[in-house]
Amino acid sequence: MSAAGDKAAVEAVIDALNEQDFDRFKALVSEDLAWTQQSIALPGAGVPMDVEMVLETVPKAMTLWSDGPRIRITQMIAEGGWVAMEGRGEGTFIDGEPYENRYAFVFEVVSGRIRTMREYADTLYIGNSIARITDKAES
Repeated sequence: MSAAGDKAAVEAVIDALNEQDFDRFKALVSEDLAWTQQSIALPGAGVPMDVEMVLETVPKAMTLWSDGPRIRITQMIAEGGWVAMEGRGEGTFIDGEPYENRYAFVFEVVSGRIRTMREYADTLYIGNSIARITDKAES
C-alpha cells in the first residue's frame, strides 16, 4: 500500500475511535491487532490489547468523558507500512474539567488494516485526572 493509503487507514481508525464507532473500528483493524499503551504507571499499560480486549476496555474508559475524547491529528509521516502520528486529545471530563492531552502513535498498516498501535500520551495527566474524578465521585 502507498504512504497515502497508510495515512488514510490511520485517519479512518482515529475517526472511528473519535465517533466511538467500535463496529467500524473492528472492521478497520487486523484480526491480530496489538494496541499497546507505552506507559508504566497506568493499570494495564505495556500489555498489548487484542481486538476483543480493546472492545471491552476502551468503551468503559470513554465513560470518563461527557464530551469526547477526540484526537485531532496534527502530523503524520508514513513509510514502508508504518505511520507515525501526532495529535491533540480534546474533550470534557464527566466532572466538567477540560481534557487536553498530547498524543503520539506509531501504527503498522498491513493490507490496508491496522495491525499494530503503540500509543504514547501524558499518562501522569490521565492518572491525575482519573484520581480527581474518582475522588469527586466518592465525596
